[in-house]
Amino acid sequence: MKPDDEKTLTSAMRLKKKAAPKKKRSHHADGGSKAGLKKEYKRDQAPPEDKKDRAARNRAHAKVNPPKGREVHHIDGNPRNNTKKNLSAVSVKFNRSESNRRRAKRRR
Repeated sequence: MKPDDEKTLTSAMRLKKKAAPKKKRSHHADGGSKAGLKKEYKRDQAPPEDKKDRAARNRAHAKVNPPKGREVHHIDGNPRNNTKKNLSAVSVKFNRSESNRRRAKRRR
């Protein structure tokens, strides 16, 4: 073996080690996680009541059109009551804390 051949061989081996392994492409809708696929399945196969609530929330969002960083808040807690008096735009933090407070009251 010639000295030039050895140099070429060792440099090729070094390059091979440095090359990053190819990432497998996934056919899942969310980019690859099985957990994401489960969430998607649960969302699409939700009970009819949940689908009606989600549709009502979407209509409320269209009515109020809250600015970025804010969410639609249903004052009486009923997501299907989309009257103007019942809707307001509040911060995400407030909306989450308010819903948790209501859930805690229902458990008692």
